[in-house]
Amino acid sequence: MTMPRTFSASDYEIRLSTIQQTVGSLSNTFASNVGTDEKTVYTGPTTITTGNLGPPEGPKEFDIIFRFQRPFYYEPSRGNLLLEQIRGRGNNFIGFDHHTALGSSLLGAVSSSSQSAVGRLNGTVTKLFFRSSLSGDFDLNDVVDVEDIDALMSAIRDASDDLVFDVDTSGTVNRSDLDALVVQTLNTWFGDADLNGEFNSGDLVAVFTASEYEDGVSNNSTWGTGDWNGDGEFDSGDLGVAFQDGGYEKGTRTEAQVVPEPSSVFVLLLSLVGLQCHFRNRQTRV
Repeated sequence: MTMPRTFSASDYEIRLSTIQQTVGSLSNTFASNVGTDEKTVYTGPTTITTGNLGPPEGPKEFDIIFRFQRPFYYEPSRGNLLLEQIRGRGNNFIGFDHHTALGSSLLGAVSSSSQSAVGRLNGTVTKLFFRSSLSGDFDLNDVVDVEDIDALMSAIRDASDDLVFDVDTSGTVNRSDLDALVVQTLNTWFGDADLNGEFNSGDLVAVFTASEYEDGVSNNSTWGTGDWNGDGEFDSGDLGVAFQDGGYEKGTRTEAQVVPEPSSVFVLLLSLVGLQCHFRNRQTRV
């Protein structure tokens, strides 16, 4: 490029995955290079503007920036990071600056117009920005909140193998990750619908007010409306999980004794039945 330019593509896609191959040992069979945790982090029509700043001989400044639409969890101990760029037809969509030291410690590249490689070529000069994300902050908004719990529960229901959701770093995504997120990361109780650190009558009022208790509508409940076991519903199973955790009216988890007295549990369950009947009667009168 010799001057500032704007160019576009009808579709552009970036994928990331973790692979065991070293930089200089990429296979000429394109599909053999892709890791099992491959994830599309950017996709869609793309228009790019570059100021073409930097010395004439290069490298140019990094002013072509792709902000990923989805996060990718990269753990260096699990292998090397593979970046794939897939470009559709475009309006003068030209090549980026590239490096010619194939097989060096810097890069390796394989080109493909389909799913089988057509050979090696120069590698795109790419700068990746990493951030050490807050554990459980799946939407990267710098806070672990109800939306993150809901995202994890959805991933568990879908039997996801996306290690972004592997909160307990066990290598799999399952119910233990929900336990780790609620108890360890958030240091709160199952049943804490508003995530204020306590499970109390305010949480029960909130979830019954949402009117989703055994409403017969599939997968319509969230953490904030009573789904505390991750099955997408608010029913007796969620109440069981919450009360078994032992935090009702105990204050924060740090302050509490986690095992309630048996008599207290009996009184709480009786109160809960009364609360349920109260809300059912209110709904009937409306």
